[in-house]
Amino acid sequence: MADRKDTFEQGKAALRDIKDSLTEGAEGVRDGVSRAAEEASDTVHNVTDTVRAHGRRAAHAARAGVAAAREDLGDAAADAADEIEDGFESANDAIDDGLEEAGDDLADAVEAGKAAWAEATEAVREVSRDALASARDTIADAQDGVREYVRAKPLNALAIAGAAGFVLALLLRRRR
Repeated sequence: MADRKDTFEQGKAALRDIKDSLTEGAEGVRDGVSRAAEEASDTVHNVTDTVRAHGRRAAHAARAGVAAAREDLGDAAADAADEIEDGFESANDAIDDGLEEAGDDLADAVEAGKAAWAEATEAVREVSRDALASARDTIADAQDGVREYVRAKPLNALAIAGAAGFVLALLLRRRR
């Protein structure tokens, strides 16, 4: 009886270990996904700041061009138009560059997120495989223990089985 209780306690301990392993694996997955999301958020903020800075510079260049055009209306009008056009082209190029950098940064963030997801998925698979193997070993050990007990004490085992059947029959009758 003490062997059976020890085997039962070992089984409970193994199930707690499995639960703890799965909990740790899930926490690892959550942490990995959270880190990937934070990195993506930081990248988006950096890209946004870069685009804003380029936009401010472009606006500043355009304002400078307009001010120069107002000062020299006559002959400077042609020069001012050229400067404004250059400023717009520069701003357009700066925005294009900023958007390209943002796209690259976003692609890098997506790749990092995918890698983190794959790593977390593999970690969960490994933990699950280990937990399953541990559970199988524990169940096999418990079965061996029950077999040894039945072989060593067949009458006791028969009495326990009969008592269990009786209790089960009582429980099933009450449900009807």
